[in-house]
Amino acid sequence: DFTVDDPSSVTRMMGELMYDDGVIVYLNGQRIGSAAMPSGTATASTLALGHEAGNVYEAFDWTAQRSLLVAGVNTFAVEVHQQSPSSSDLVFDLSVALETAPRTAATVARRATWRLWDRGGDLGTAWRSATFADGTWATGAGPLGYGESYLGTTIGYGPNASSKYVTTYFRKKFTVDMPAGSSVTSMLGELMYDDGIVVYLNGQEIARRSMPPGPITAATAALAHEAGNVYETYNLSAAGNLIVNGENVLAVEVHQAGASSSDLVFDLALEILSAPAFTRYPGNPVVQPSGGDPSWRTFVHAPSVIQAGPGSWVMYFTAKDNFGRLARIGRAVSSDGIQWTLDAEPGRVGAAVSVLHDGAIYRMYFVSDLLEEGIQLYTSSDGVNWTGHGTVLAEGYSAEVIQDGSLFKMWYVGPTTVGVGYATSLDGMVWTRRPPTNADFTPSVVIKDGAGYKAWFREYGMGCRYASSPDGLTWTKGGLSLADGAAGSWDAPGVDCSAVVRDGSGLKMWYGSEGGIGYATSP
Repeated sequence: DFTVDDPSSVTRMMGELMYDDGVIVYLNGQRIGSAAMPSGTATASTLALGHEAGNVYEAFDWTAQRSLLVAGVNTFAVEVHQQSPSSSDLVFDLSVALETAPRTAATVARRATWRLWDRGGDLGTAWRSATFADGTWATGAGPLGYGESYLGTTIGYGPNASSKYVTTYFRKKFTVDMPAGSSVTSMLGELMYDDGIVVYLNGQEIARRSMPPGPITAATAALAHEAGNVYETYNLSAAGNLIVNGENVLAVEVHQAGASSSDLVFDLALEILSAPAFTRYPGNPVVQPSGGDPSWRTFVHAPSVIQAGPGSWVMYFTAKDNFGRLARIGRAVSSDGIQWTLDAEPGRVGAAVSVLHDGAIYRMYFVSDLLEEGIQLYTSSDGVNWTGHGTVLAEGYSAEVIQDGSLFKMWYVGPTTVGVGYATSLDGMVWTRRPPTNADFTPSVVIKDGAGYKAWFREYGMGCRYASSPDGLTWTKGGLSLADGAAGSWDAPGVDCSAVVRDGSGLKMWYGSEGGIGYATSP
């Protein structure tokens, strides 16, 4: 039995089966799939066609049967058949991942249709509110403006080309439909503008670009900016609390730098997503740079953290001196993941891109900072003394590795890969390349969570963004899990969430920034 809150939100249903000899799977009483079984109706005496499990899970796509899901309790029922009554073994295990559409409040697409006021005058402040009546305004699809060839809609600028209206106004309504009890965790905007712009959400200013500070009127000149047919991305998550369930309104005023400006351009896209949101530990950073003594860890970043046992956490991180010379691997231990004791001396030259521990063996996937190329493997019984096994993937320069049952799985990027590559191994040493993923991001960390996969990656200028996948190959991006630090904070230069571990019902994250290594949690 398992519970589904909203069956209509399920976009994919992927299964993994380990079976021997044959298997038939039912969902809520309806047969959805079988393997190594003859066609037709099966009874208790029906013999399987034969199949050895081999301690390997096989993937099945049951998306076409997701309509059988109901709100509330659902039931999988499975019958396993032998090839003969004298068969020596029987094996069964099943996992299922339900991929749901991100719980988006709304999406405003590029080139959407906007209402516009291009008739001059000063509209004051009333036009910004959600209740303002804009039914008499003209409409047009973005990009909107004049003076450029790539515009979707050409608008007016007044009767005099040498004395154009300084300000043009735009409004767009969009509907938010969030499940009860949920809230916006990430709001990402894309802006194309020329010359200056002020954006309001439900009457409150949320963005100002190339405009002077202080009150804005229709005569306020912009500071100048060229659109260049390019969208710029902005993290607007701090304004997510302005979103309401139901109708919302974006109001935008675009200003010229001068009345004789030859062109005006505007378009806006908005993506509102949910994601596992992390809360920073107030005592961050939990691992600080040395300040010069010892010099080898003047900078620390890229933590890889494993839970070696109850109350036993081990961190490997990359460190450099203040001259930016060879990277070295640092090590620290902790009983709670917050208070860390660091080794006095560094480990190998290079960066530990992924570290695993199966209870007996530590495996470190490693990128050298010398002349060697590719992903190398080192193993250890104590996490301190390591044995090298050479290069296991020649073309990789970044990799994330997990152990999923008896199978090792790697997501990697390199000079010969297109996007993010994917490989599997039975021993963690000899790897078989698989079809590439659809990911257009480089995962900083991947975890197996239930039957599906979660990943986090750096969204530059924003923070740590989340993605999910039912099979490790087809990824769907979500929102920000952890935004870059506030201006002036130790992690304001940006956060890189390179370690996430499930601990009980919650998630723990360790992330790097220029000021050290921080810690955050998610329920």
